[in-house]
Amino acid sequence: MPGIPASSCLVVLALASFAGAQTCPTYAPAVNGGLVQSNAVVEASGIAASRLNPGVLWAHNDSGGTNRVYAMGTNGVALGEFILPGTGTFDWEDIAVGPGPTTGVSYLYVGDIGNNLNLSITIKVYRVAEPVVNTQKAGGVTTLSGVQTITLAYPDGPRDAETLMVDTNGDIYIVTKRVSAVGRVYRAAFPQATSGTVTLEYVASIPWGSADGNGGATGGDISADGSAVIVRRLSGFTPAATLWKRSPGINLWDVFEKPGCDLQMPSQPQGEAVCFSPFDLSLYTISEGSHQPLYELAQVKQPGDLNGDEQVNVADLLRVISGWGSCPISPIVPLPCPSDADEDGNVNVEDLLHVIANWGS
Repeated sequence: MPGIPASSCLVVLALASFAGAQTCPTYAPAVNGGLVQSNAVVEASGIAASRLNPGVLWAHNDSGGTNRVYAMGTNGVALGEFILPGTGTFDWEDIAVGPGPTTGVSYLYVGDIGNNLNLSITIKVYRVAEPVVNTQKAGGVTTLSGVQTITLAYPDGPRDAETLMVDTNGDIYIVTKRVSAVGRVYRAAFPQATSGTVTLEYVASIPWGSADGNGGATGGDISADGSAVIVRRLSGFTPAATLWKRSPGINLWDVFEKPGCDLQMPSQPQGEAVCFSPFDLSLYTISEGSHQPLYELAQVKQPGDLNGDEQVNVADLLRVISGWGSCPISPIVPLPCPSDADEDGNVNVEDLLHVIANWGS
């Protein structure tokens, strides 16, 4: 077999370099999907998109709330309250969804990590398997079982934090907002012990914050595929949020060494929470207060790019195949249909052809 010409190798390398280039995602203007209907959600401090229940978001109240999380549709419809027995509620600040002890199971992580006066020596993260949510009707109150407590301590003294994130490998990340003039990023590597105290590891910093907490990080998330991380602060600051893209195989903390993509959040009374859609880099955000709007910032994607990675390739074909059939329908919650490439309400051969027609773009 003849050898590959050197010129061809250069072309391949150039194409590979181009494909791996980090570009900022494009977002449509924020859309109000609906007001939060639950009377119990009055101080939403964290939000996370379910990986088990399409179209469902999780939220919780800030300090002073009860030990429960709230399921809601992306239109704000209340879908149930879920109690985490045996947990404290000193200052719940953020919630995340990610992997855990059992392979293939999606877990909720709730961060009791607020520490305004920097007095608490330890903080808590509560972990429990995601429950099934009935999107066909409004839910009642359910008590969960199997809740685990992960006790954490900072290596350099007590700190205040409002940002909890879980990586695709189960590592826990916390971003602080007080004491130092920049946000500090700490990591608890998976698997985390549920007895004793786990000492966090300081791994990075983000370029904004203040010693008194003003303008510091108030929420964040890691995308379901690990390709991006976002950290936000109150919407009145500039930037209100920064998103960093991550290439495969790169440590999460390394992404903070380079400038990210600065984003603005919609105007909110006290918008602290943000999360990615489980299907792409679209964003959801909510503010503290009663019956607040639930905003979506939809990622603008090129035709055929179903997962929002700015490439049309085999990953998009696999997404069509995995969602084959009719898009789900719910009478009260608008369920997503991320496999529907041509947006006709069905996932079929036409979607395969749509992806193929835009291949490589």
